[in-house]
Amino acid sequence: MTKEKKFKIILGIIGIFLLLPAVIYMIKENTEGKSQKEEPLKVEVFFLEPWKDGYKFTSIEREIPANSDKKFEALVEKLVEGPTEKDRKETKIKDLMTLIPNGTKLIKLEKEGNTANLYFNENIKYYEEIEREWLKEQIGKTITQSPDIKNVRVWAKGEPCKDLCYEKKE
Repeated sequence: MTKEKKFKIILGIIGIFLLLPAVIYMIKENTEGKSQKEEPLKVEVFFLEPWKDGYKFTSIEREIPANSDKKFEALVEKLVEGPTEKDRKETKIKDLMTLIPNGTKLIKLEKEGNTANLYFNENIKYYEEIEREWLKEQIGKTITQSPDIKNVRVWAKGEPCKDLCYEKKE
């Protein structure tokens, strides 16, 4: 073996040892970032408290998956679930409630520009007529927390609920 060839081999070995820590560091960074559990996104869900001749809104913090294609669906599900006994105890509001009728289920959610179309089963239609404005506000306030959602349209069994359409006020 010539001196030149030995020199190149030695240089190659030195180069590998010099680059090895950087390669190990990069691999470690990539695998640690993926293996760490992502922090959930904290959002507010708006529930109602009977107040004088109507209601007032009370927001309750909930956690939903932060980096999920289904984060809006998770938010709507938290709204449909309603307040828990824990929420009532922590807020000291024993009558904390949702106006979303029992048995309501989100069938699908479609995002169209800055509008969220919420498709529910027919139960969403079974609210008291006097409460429709409050129900519209409850759904709208909760869903439009996302900066890219300005409007909410509610559908029941494929039919639009025109009285439950919400437009965020700037």
